[in-house]
Amino acid sequence: QNGQPLIENVQSMRVWLGQADAANPRRPVRYVAPDALAGADWNTVIAVRICLVMQSAEPVLTSEDSKTYTDCSGASVDSADGRLRRAFFSTVALRNKTAF
Repeated sequence: QNGQPLIENVQSMRVWLGQADAANPRRPVRYVAPDALAGADWNTVIAVRICLVMQSAEPVLTSEDSKTYTDCSGASVDSADGRLRRAFFSTVALRNKTAF
């Protein structure tokens, strides 16, 4: 099957799962990649952190502009094609896990 983009100009997306522990059952104490929970207890997941790296539709950077950006991992990356990029983060609490 061929995929169809839902949102244009998304270069990459990363997801982390926020885990709680017995001492802090309503607050994430760490964020891990989904594959790190393969054998773990999924009941400890109480939040999801999402990062999208968005890019401009057209090249806009000139030779005088800085062509580096910070990706979802916090690494500095060079934008070789002249497109402007930025990472956007959002953290969402799973409401059924954080009820008071």
